[in-house]
Amino acid sequence: MTAARETLALLRTLIDSGKDLHPATHTLHDGTHVHVRQGGQGKRVALLLHGFCGDHRQLLGVARALQATHRVWLVDARGHGRSDRFIQRPTMARLADDFAELLALIGGAEVDAVGLSMGAQTLFEFVRRHGTQRLRRLVFIDQGPRLLPADGWPHALFGGMTQHEVDEFLADIEHRPRALGKAWLKGIWRTNEPLLHRLALTPVLLAGLPGVHPRTLQLAADMLAQDWREVVPRINRPVLLCYGGRSMYPGAGRWMHAHLPDSRLEWFADSGHGLTFSEPLRLQRAIAGFLGPA
Repeated sequence: MTAARETLALLRTLIDSGKDLHPATHTLHDGTHVHVRQGGQGKRVALLLHGFCGDHRQLLGVARALQATHRVWLVDARGHGRSDRFIQRPTMARLADDFAELLALIGGAEVDAVGLSMGAQTLFEFVRRHGTQRLRRLVFIDQGPRLLPADGWPHALFGGMTQHEVDEFLADIEHRPRALGKAWLKGIWRTNEPLLHRLALTPVLLAGLPGVHPRTLQLAADMLAQDWREVVPRINRPVLLCYGGRSMYPGAGRWMHAHLPDSRLEWFADSGHGLTFSEPLRLQRAIAGFLGPA
Protein backbone atom coordinates (compact mmCIF):
# COMPACT_ATOMS: atom_id res chain seq x y z
CA MET A 1 0.00 0.00 0.00
CA THR A 2 2.85 2.40 0.77
CA ALA A 3 4.32 1.99 -2.73
CA ALA A 4 0.86 2.56 -4.26
CA ARG A 5 0.37 5.75 -2.25
CA GLU A 6 3.78 7.02 -3.29
CA THR A 7 2.96 6.30 -6.93
CA LEU A 8 -0.32 8.21 -6.64
CA ALA A 9 1.54 11.11 -5.03
CA LEU A 10 4.00 11.05 -7.91
CA LEU A 11 1.20 11.16 -10.46
CA ARG A 12 -0.41 14.09 -8.65
CA THR A 13 2.94 15.88 -8.75
CA LEU A 14 3.26 15.32 -12.48
CA ILE A 15 -0.13 16.86 -13.26
CA ASP A 16 0.13 19.64 -10.66
CA SER A 17 1.02 22.81 -12.55
CA GLY A 18 0.71 25.09 -9.52
CA LYS A 19 -1.56 27.42 -11.47
CA ASP A 20 -3.68 28.06 -8.39
CA LEU A 21 -0.67 29.58 -6.65
CA HIS A 22 -0.32 33.32 -7.09
CA PRO A 23 2.45 34.27 -9.56
CA ALA A 24 4.54 37.24 -8.55
CA THR A 25 7.64 38.91 -9.93
CA HIS A 26 10.06 40.67 -7.61
CA THR A 27 12.65 43.12 -8.92
CA LEU A 28 16.05 42.92 -7.25
CA HIS A 29 18.52 45.78 -6.82
CA ASP A 30 20.26 45.16 -10.17
CA GLY A 31 16.99 45.07 -12.10
CA THR A 32 16.77 41.26 -12.26
CA HIS A 33 13.23 39.91 -12.12
CA VAL A 34 12.79 36.84 -9.94
CA HIS A 35 9.66 34.74 -10.41
CA VAL A 36 7.88 33.40 -7.33
CA ARG A 37 4.72 31.33 -6.83
CA GLN A 38 2.97 32.12 -3.55
CA GLY A 39 0.21 30.34 -1.65
CA GLY A 40 -0.90 29.10 1.72
CA GLN A 41 -2.67 30.61 4.69
CA GLY A 42 -0.36 30.10 7.64
CA LYS A 43 1.20 32.77 9.83
CA ARG A 44 4.77 31.79 9.03
CA VAL A 45 6.59 32.17 5.70
CA ALA A 46 8.52 29.30 4.07
CA LEU A 47 10.88 29.85 1.13
CA LEU A 48 11.50 26.80 -1.04
CA LEU A 49 14.67 26.68 -3.15
CA HIS A 50 14.98 24.18 -6.02
CA GLY A 51 17.97 22.39 -7.54
CA PHE A 52 20.39 23.14 -10.38
CA CYS A 53 18.73 23.48 -13.81
CA GLY A 54 15.31 23.00 -12.21
CA ASP A 55 12.58 25.39 -11.17
CA HIS A 56 9.90 25.81 -8.49
CA ARG A 57 7.98 22.74 -9.71
CA GLN A 58 10.56 20.44 -8.10
CA LEU A 59 9.15 21.38 -4.69
CA LEU A 60 5.46 21.78 -5.47
CA GLY A 61 4.57 18.69 -3.43
CA VAL A 62 6.40 20.08 -0.41
CA ALA A 63 4.62 23.41 -0.87
CA ARG A 64 1.26 21.64 -0.85
CA ALA A 65 2.17 19.94 2.43
CA LEU A 66 3.01 23.31 4.03
CA GLN A 67 0.06 25.39 2.83
CA ALA A 68 -1.98 24.87 6.01
CA THR A 69 0.77 26.24 8.27
CA HIS A 70 2.76 28.60 6.04
CA ARG A 71 2.61 31.26 3.41
CA VAL A 72 4.78 29.50 0.88
CA TRP A 73 7.15 31.18 -1.58
CA LEU A 74 8.28 28.86 -4.38
CA VAL A 75 11.23 30.63 -5.95
CA ASP A 76 12.66 30.30 -9.46
CA ALA A 77 16.34 31.06 -8.85
CA ARG A 78 18.08 33.63 -11.02
CA GLY A 79 18.93 31.96 -14.34
CA HIS A 80 16.25 29.29 -13.88
CA GLY A 81 12.59 28.88 -14.73
CA ARG A 82 10.85 32.17 -15.42
CA SER A 83 13.39 34.34 -13.63
CA ASP A 84 15.84 36.52 -15.54
CA ARG A 85 19.24 35.27 -16.62
CA PHE A 86 22.50 36.01 -14.88
CA ILE A 87 23.76 39.42 -15.94
CA GLN A 88 27.33 38.72 -14.83
CA ARG A 89 29.36 35.59 -14.04
CA PRO A 90 27.09 33.16 -12.18
CA THR A 91 28.06 32.43 -8.59
CA MET A 92 26.52 30.92 -5.49
CA ALA A 93 27.22 34.22 -3.75
CA ARG A 94 24.83 35.92 -6.17
CA LEU A 95 22.09 33.37 -5.43
CA ALA A 96 22.63 33.78 -1.68
CA ASP A 97 22.37 37.57 -1.97
CA ASP A 98 19.19 37.17 -4.05
CA PHE A 99 17.78 35.08 -1.20
CA ALA A 100 18.73 37.85 1.24
CA GLU A 101 16.88 40.40 -0.90
CA LEU A 102 13.76 38.22 -0.90
CA LEU A 103 13.93 38.02 2.89
CA ALA A 104 14.12 41.82 3.02
CA LEU A 105 11.04 42.05 0.80
CA ILE A 106 9.15 39.70 3.12
CA GLY A 107 10.22 41.64 6.22
CA GLY A 108 8.88 40.81 9.66
CA ALA A 109 9.67 37.67 11.60
CA GLU A 110 12.02 34.79 10.94
CA VAL A 111 11.24 32.49 8.02
CA ASP A 112 11.64 28.79 7.39
CA ALA A 113 13.80 27.70 4.46
CA VAL A 114 13.89 24.48 2.44
CA GLY A 115 16.82 23.87 0.10
CA LEU A 116 16.98 21.02 -2.41
CA SER A 117 20.45 20.26 -3.80
CA MET A 118 21.59 23.64 -5.22
CA GLY A 119 18.98 25.23 -2.97
CA ALA A 120 20.79 23.75 0.04
CA GLN A 121 24.06 25.20 -1.29
CA THR A 122 22.34 28.58 -1.53
CA LEU A 123 21.51 28.30 2.17
CA PHE A 124 25.11 27.37 3.03
CA GLU A 125 26.34 30.46 1.21
CA PHE A 126 23.63 32.64 2.74
CA VAL A 127 24.73 31.64 6.25
CA ARG A 128 28.36 32.34 5.29
CA ARG A 129 27.52 35.83 4.06
CA HIS A 130 24.54 36.88 6.19
CA GLY A 131 24.30 34.63 9.24
CA THR A 132 21.14 32.99 10.58
CA GLN A 133 19.32 35.93 12.15
CA ARG A 134 16.39 35.84 9.69
CA LEU A 135 16.00 32.06 9.76
CA ARG A 136 13.77 30.06 12.10
CA ARG A 137 14.25 26.48 10.87
CA LEU A 138 16.07 24.97 7.90
CA VAL A 139 15.64 21.84 5.79
CA PHE A 140 18.51 20.50 3.69
CA ILE A 141 17.57 17.94 1.03
CA ASP A 142 20.41 15.71 -0.18
CA GLN A 143 23.38 18.01 -0.55
CA GLY A 144 26.84 18.03 0.99
CA PRO A 145 28.91 21.08 1.92
CA ARG A 146 31.69 20.16 -0.54
CA LEU A 147 31.45 18.49 -3.96
CA LEU A 148 35.09 17.64 -4.64
CA PRO A 149 37.33 15.29 -2.62
CA ALA A 150 39.79 16.62 -0.06
CA ASP A 151 41.90 15.32 2.80
CA GLY A 152 39.55 14.11 5.49
CA TRP A 153 36.51 14.44 3.23
CA PRO A 154 35.26 11.10 1.84
CA HIS A 155 31.74 12.39 1.09
CA ALA A 156 32.34 14.13 -2.23
CA LEU A 157 30.13 13.90 -5.32
CA PHE A 158 29.92 10.25 -6.43
CA GLY A 159 32.41 9.46 -3.67
CA GLY A 160 35.10 11.55 -5.38
CA MET A 161 35.95 12.76 -8.88
CA THR A 162 39.40 12.92 -10.46
CA GLN A 163 40.52 16.17 -12.07
CA HIS A 164 40.01 14.53 -15.48
CA GLU A 165 36.41 13.67 -14.56
CA VAL A 166 35.82 17.21 -13.33
CA ASP A 167 37.19 18.66 -16.58
CA GLU A 168 35.03 16.27 -18.60
CA PHE A 169 31.98 17.24 -16.53
CA LEU A 170 32.55 20.96 -17.13
CA ALA A 171 33.11 20.32 -20.86
CA ASP A 172 29.81 18.44 -21.03
CA ILE A 173 28.10 21.43 -19.44
CA GLU A 174 29.42 23.73 -22.17
CA HIS A 175 29.28 21.48 -25.23
CA ARG A 176 27.18 18.38 -24.51
CA PRO A 177 24.28 19.24 -22.18
CA ARG A 178 22.35 16.12 -23.18
CA ALA A 179 25.31 13.97 -22.16
CA LEU A 180 25.35 15.86 -18.89
CA GLY A 181 21.65 15.09 -18.49
CA LYS A 182 22.23 11.37 -18.93
CA ALA A 183 25.02 11.40 -16.36
CA TRP A 184 22.82 13.33 -13.95
CA LEU A 185 20.02 10.78 -14.34
CA LYS A 186 22.44 8.06 -13.28
CA GLY A 187 22.81 9.96 -10.05
CA ILE A 188 19.08 10.45 -9.63
CA TRP A 189 18.27 6.78 -10.26
CA ARG A 190 20.79 5.17 -7.94
CA THR A 191 17.96 3.24 -6.38
CA ASN A 192 15.08 0.83 -6.92
CA GLU A 193 12.35 3.17 -8.12
CA PRO A 194 9.61 1.42 -10.09
CA LEU A 195 9.91 1.60 -13.86
CA LEU A 196 6.78 3.80 -13.91
CA HIS A 197 8.64 6.43 -11.89
CA ARG A 198 11.59 6.44 -14.25
CA LEU A 199 9.51 6.57 -17.42
CA ALA A 200 7.27 9.33 -16.09
CA LEU A 201 9.94 11.48 -14.49
CA THR A 202 12.85 11.28 -16.92
CA PRO A 203 11.27 13.73 -19.43
CA VAL A 204 10.33 16.05 -16.57
CA LEU A 205 13.81 16.03 -15.06
CA LEU A 206 15.52 16.63 -18.40
CA ALA A 207 12.98 19.01 -19.94
CA GLY A 208 14.64 22.21 -18.77
CA LEU A 209 18.27 21.25 -19.30
CA PRO A 210 18.68 21.86 -23.08
CA GLY A 211 16.94 25.23 -22.74
CA VAL A 212 19.04 26.50 -19.84
CA HIS A 213 21.20 29.43 -20.86
CA PRO A 214 24.92 28.54 -21.13
CA ARG A 215 25.74 31.22 -18.57
CA THR A 216 23.59 29.43 -15.99
CA LEU A 217 25.30 26.13 -16.76
CA GLN A 218 28.60 27.83 -15.92
CA LEU A 219 27.35 28.08 -12.34
CA ALA A 220 28.47 24.46 -11.92
CA ALA A 221 32.12 25.59 -11.93
CA ASP A 222 31.50 27.82 -8.92
CA MET A 223 29.52 25.10 -7.16
CA LEU A 224 32.45 22.69 -7.58
CA ALA A 225 34.90 25.26 -6.21
CA GLN A 226 33.05 25.82 -2.94
CA ASP A 227 33.78 24.37 0.50
CA TRP A 228 31.12 25.13 3.10
CA ARG A 229 32.34 22.73 5.78
CA GLU A 230 33.37 25.57 8.08
CA VAL A 231 29.90 27.12 7.68
CA VAL A 232 27.97 24.10 8.93
CA PRO A 233 28.79 24.50 12.67
CA ARG A 234 27.63 28.14 12.44
CA ILE A 235 24.07 27.03 11.66
CA ASN A 236 22.59 27.60 15.11
CA ARG A 237 19.00 26.89 14.19
CA PRO A 238 17.01 23.62 14.24
CA VAL A 239 17.76 21.67 11.06
CA LEU A 240 16.05 18.74 9.33
CA LEU A 241 18.37 16.68 7.13
CA CYS A 242 16.69 14.59 4.41
CA TYR A 243 19.22 12.39 2.62
CA GLY A 244 19.09 9.40 0.30
CA GLY A 245 20.95 6.27 1.33
CA ARG A 246 22.00 5.76 -2.31
CA SER A 247 22.67 9.40 -3.01
CA MET A 248 25.37 10.96 -5.19
CA TYR A 249 26.70 12.33 -1.88
CA PRO A 250 27.34 9.17 0.16
CA GLY A 251 27.60 9.85 3.87
CA ALA A 252 27.17 13.64 3.62
CA GLY A 253 23.91 13.53 5.56
CA ARG A 254 25.46 11.67 8.47
CA TRP A 255 28.43 14.08 8.47
CA MET A 256 26.03 17.02 8.61
CA HIS A 257 24.11 15.41 11.46
CA ALA A 258 27.33 14.88 13.43
CA HIS A 259 28.32 18.55 13.01
CA LEU A 260 24.92 20.12 13.70
CA PRO A 261 23.96 19.69 17.36
CA ASP A 262 20.33 20.75 16.82
CA SER A 263 19.58 18.50 13.83
CA ARG A 264 17.42 15.56 12.95
CA LEU A 265 18.40 13.12 10.21
CA GLU A 266 15.66 11.56 8.09
CA TRP A 267 17.37 8.75 6.18
CA PHE A 268 15.77 7.53 2.93
CA ALA A 269 17.71 4.29 2.66
CA ASP A 270 16.31 3.18 -0.70
CA SER A 271 16.40 6.57 -2.45
CA GLY A 272 19.02 8.33 -4.52
CA HIS A 273 19.32 12.07 -5.10
CA GLY A 274 15.76 12.08 -6.45
CA LEU A 275 14.07 11.36 -3.10
CA THR A 276 11.66 14.24 -3.71
CA PHE A 277 10.09 11.99 -6.35
CA SER A 278 10.96 8.48 -5.18
CA GLU A 279 9.42 8.91 -1.71
CA PRO A 280 7.38 12.11 -2.00
CA LEU A 281 4.81 11.43 0.72
CA ARG A 282 7.35 10.49 3.35
CA LEU A 283 9.46 13.53 2.50
CA GLN A 284 6.46 15.85 2.62
CA ARG A 285 5.31 14.46 5.98
CA ALA A 286 8.78 14.84 7.46
CA ILE A 287 9.13 18.46 6.37
CA ALA A 288 5.59 19.45 7.34
CA GLY A 289 6.02 17.85 10.77
CA PHE A 290 9.33 19.62 11.35
CA LEU A 291 8.19 23.06 10.19
CA GLY A 292 4.64 22.80 11.54
CA PRO A 293 3.30 24.32 14.77
CA ALA A 294 5.89 24.01 17.54
